[in-house]
Amino acid sequence: MTLLLPVPARLGLLTLSIASALCAPAVAADNLEDESIETVSVWGTQVSSSSRYLGETDLTVKQPDHLSDLLRDIPGVDVGGTHSLTQRINIRGFTEQDLDITVDGASQGGKMFHHISNLTLSPDILQRVDVAVGASSILTSELGGAVAFETKDPYDLLRANETFGARLSAGWGSNDSQQGSLTVYGLLSDEWDAMAYISRFDRDNFKDGDGNRTFGGEGEITNGLVKVGWEPASGHRFELSYDKYRDKGDYLPRPDMGVSFNRNRTGEMILPVTYDRDTATINYEYTPSQAIELKALAYYNQLSLTRDETEFATHPFLADRKGVNVAEDTNLGVKLSVSQRIGDHQLAYGAHYENQDNDTQFAKPGVQILESADKIALYVEDKIALTPRFSVTPAARYDSFDRRATSSSQRYDDVSLALGAEFVANDYLTVFANSRELHKAPPLNESFTTTALSESADKDLKAEHGRTDETGVRLSNAAAQKDYLLTANLTVFRTELDDEIVVRSYKDGGGNWAYETTNRGDVTYRGFEASAYWAWQQWTASASYSRTDVSYSEAYQLDQIFGRARHLGDTVALNADYALTRWDVLLGWNTQIQRSTTVPDSNLTKPGYTVHNVFAQWQPMAVDGFTLTAGVDNLFDSRYRSHASTSGKRGAEILDYEPGRNIKLTASYQF
Repeated sequence: MTLLLPVPARLGLLTLSIASALCAPAVAADNLEDESIETVSVWGTQVSSSSRYLGETDLTVKQPDHLSDLLRDIPGVDVGGTHSLTQRINIRGFTEQDLDITVDGASQGGKMFHHISNLTLSPDILQRVDVAVGASSILTSELGGAVAFETKDPYDLLRANETFGARLSAGWGSNDSQQGSLTVYGLLSDEWDAMAYISRFDRDNFKDGDGNRTFGGEGEITNGLVKVGWEPASGHRFELSYDKYRDKGDYLPRPDMGVSFNRNRTGEMILPVTYDRDTATINYEYTPSQAIELKALAYYNQLSLTRDETEFATHPFLADRKGVNVAEDTNLGVKLSVSQRIGDHQLAYGAHYENQDNDTQFAKPGVQILESADKIALYVEDKIALTPRFSVTPAARYDSFDRRATSSSQRYDDVSLALGAEFVANDYLTVFANSRELHKAPPLNESFTTTALSESADKDLKAEHGRTDETGVRLSNAAAQKDYLLTANLTVFRTELDDEIVVRSYKDGGGNWAYETTNRGDVTYRGFEASAYWAWQQWTASASYSRTDVSYSEAYQLDQIFGRARHLGDTVALNADYALTRWDVLLGWNTQIQRSTTVPDSNLTKPGYTVHNVFAQWQPMAVDGFTLTAGVDNLFDSRYRSHASTSGKRGAEILDYEPGRNIKLTASYQF
């Protein structure tokens, strides 16, 4: 992204990059003399969250190769799984099935396989990640919040007076990984721009904190992205993109359950797997003035999982799967959204249509599962400034989900309402409160199992209903024009959900595993997120503390439920950075502290842990465009498991241990 910022002439390139990404308000507030204008191009991922006030950060320095590197220190958010197939986002105890996740606006919703995640992407090409912690806004379609991933655009990468550019990057990790990427971008004419990106990530079997070598994780990921933009006139932009993601390797039968569980159940068995994503989008943006913005999007997103289960099917209950099995989940949709200011009203309204198709081809001749659904959503939100300091936001949303499953078809319709209020007490303090009704229809069955064939009760399924409430305060001294920036945020929330939908596994009369999608009962999520951010001269620091408690109206049979078994408990995240301006070097440190957590109505306790990471980044002024980044993840080689990862005991304990110490080094050159 090209940034134009006022900075002191003595500051180096790296200092400016960090200032712009981490403490732009502080730089603007400084009473600096002898200022000049510099233009800087920053390759990184900007991560912002509703639970962290003015805490947007540039995480290039983390050299992310898994989504946990990007999102784990956001209050109320964690990412479970250590395998490339299991990047599962957890927000306030809700997993990916209850989150509105998009890549360049294309929905990633679906339910491929309970042992892997639905989300497949490379963190390196991301320009921005916006995280809505909680579903307080009517613009969010799911129960737990939203995560919007945006990949880079050509105009994000061009520096001042440039028409073409390129970037080469190569990285290495001591815990057995290597990666590299090439990006080219430029202006084809006054109206046209384009970019092409390709990357490869090779991962071997890592060691955990006790030095134990894993197995079933060796594979390669390739990602290609092509974008073409056209601006025929001022205020108009069209953009066409195609994103191709391929993950291929010899992987564990149950990648989310860790090495020890797989070894106990199936020995050293690994299976040839390919997991692909193809995403195509057409975007149109119209911004005739600052008072109105219109966005239209058409998208195609397909996930495809192919697994050779010839060896795995030696188990009697998997005999029908002997051979190569394939599942495809396809989302085809259109979105229209408008943001418009009319006097004291800030309106947001729009519509969304999506068709979902699941197609599963089992190795057993004649066994095929076809399911589909149509989703329609209409929404309107109006932020009304009743006074210069007090505003209210009423909103309404209509959702329709026409579900055509194997054993039955049913349509679910609902109207949900929301109301928010915000009071700006003074230049330092803002108080807010939000309340929203929740609704979610039963999703389609899981694609890569015989769930649909064994399911008997889905004709009786009820939609989930509930309500989420939150209130909080935001503090900031930005308006006081101090020589330092201090911000803080506190949000307290409660979410009640009726008729929770779960997938229950059980053994039928013949001793074979069967599945049932059913309504279990009611569940309540409650907790808070607190964060603070501070920037002064070359220093920046942040701290956050979040907690999520979950309670159920019925006993939680952990060994029989695929679903919300990922309780986060108490999490503390600490960050500090220092810029050595004389040497164009940034030094940083991060700590995550997780307290021990007991899952309600079960005998499962998740052990607590503390993990430290450090990094250093050098962007020498003498070599324009060159960046060298070094870091150490899990500095003290701790053996730990994320609380967002799959947990429990099914004959053997599920122990998905995170990688041990990993020394990272990445060099890039942008020219």
